[in-house]
Amino acid sequence: MLKYEIVSILRNKAAYIFLLVVLLFGLKATVELQRSITSSQDTNYIKRELQYELVMHRQLLESELATARRDAERRKFNTNAIQFRKWRIEELQELIALLEVGGTESQQFQKEYKAYGVICSIVSYQMFVYPERGCSPVEVRCADMFQKWGRQLGLYDLPFDISSMTANPYVSSELMEASVAAYENNMSRLEHLLNDYDKKSLGLDSGSPYAFLEILFCENAYVPTILDICILLFSFGYIMEGKNDHRYEFMTVQPWSEWKKYRHYVTSFFLAAGVVCVIGIGVWFLYWGMRYGFNGIDSHMFVDAKTYKGFYSYEHLEDYSYEGLARMYADYKYTDGGRGVMLYTTYPLGSLPLYRFLLYMCILAVLKVLFFAMLGSGIRVLIQHSQGGIFVVAAANVLTGYSQLTGWGKPYNPFAIGSCWNVTLGSERITWLYAVLELTFSCILIMIITCTVSGKKDRI
Repeated sequence: MLKYEIVSILRNKAAYIFLLVVLLFGLKATVELQRSITSSQDTNYIKRELQYELVMHRQLLESELATARRDAERRKFNTNAIQFRKWRIEELQELIALLEVGGTESQQFQKEYKAYGVICSIVSYQMFVYPERGCSPVEVRCADMFQKWGRQLGLYDLPFDISSMTANPYVSSELMEASVAAYENNMSRLEHLLNDYDKKSLGLDSGSPYAFLEILFCENAYVPTILDICILLFSFGYIMEGKNDHRYEFMTVQPWSEWKKYRHYVTSFFLAAGVVCVIGIGVWFLYWGMRYGFNGIDSHMFVDAKTYKGFYSYEHLEDYSYEGLARMYADYKYTDGGRGVMLYTTYPLGSLPLYRFLLYMCILAVLKVLFFAMLGSGIRVLIQHSQGGIFVVAAANVLTGYSQLTGWGKPYNPFAIGSCWNVTLGSERITWLYAVLELTFSCILIMIITCTVSGKKDRI
């Protein structure tokens, strides 16, 4: 009987509308990802970015030369910092020249561009390492990776000494404390960067089905909200239709318990909604996978270390940076005289393989679908009059939209659980563990109320 119920749901017009909505959201994410890929491969765009960076570093070099002349006590650091800046300017000039000759498709450009980015990252992290505070220099912390990639990156042929660039003496005490607090996270990022040097990096500019998922569920924050509302409306509407054509009355005369009747409807709709979501998202996921491959499933994702075992999430700013496909929200922001912004993540970060991250996200997504399926079905089962049911489900939709878009009531409001991607990262004001337990408890509560009240009505 369950099989026929699922088929009946999937043949419903509402199911086709729901599928169309999912497909359209997938199309939007696909267009955005393609635009990002095109920009990253556009020679003129990359050239303008490099030229802007070149102008900026020339200006910074003049400032650093003036500072060095006034500050003889920090000669060693200044000498290396100036040499690094000159090297960076020369590399940028060379990269621009390579672009003009062969464009972004030039293998030499890709090799030099990637090496340039890695060396700049190494030096940037090194300048904010303070050995006197127990922080090991990058050449010590990443000794194995330095030995592995040192020759290929040209680390031993640089015109400056990386090891002498620790403990930037020109930072404030506040920034120094933030740098020390963020040391472990920064070193983890650098270790992953060096470890994955010879692999295809996953990012928003990479052709990957996993990048598609990130854009769909993270960059478009309203998508999970609209899908939740669709599931709520779909489940409510189907049972209302069942009551109108007396399918539900047929169920009530069966020798079933209230739990079995309600379970039948919820299970049928839950599986049908799952099929629609899998088809709507899977079409685009397979498109990107067949186009660029499914490699990268074992790549790392930075997450809040306590999101899977704690009830309280960290407090962060609205500013964030990216590490692969993971948004890393900062809890410290420093503006360098209007010349640049530094974002630090000082709370402990953990690392998960992408396949485990997706597994945890799917567990949370399944619970969300179940919650809204049970809620929509329960409203129509309990409320006899159609107009009253419509009013209640409309109020539930408003509550869902308002809660998810504003964060109202977090972490105690189950309606406020929005993007499963962000919750699994730990970047929301609710941990993954708390969200799982909250949705589980809410589903049990809805089931108890629905079965108890409907059972009393049937006996009457």
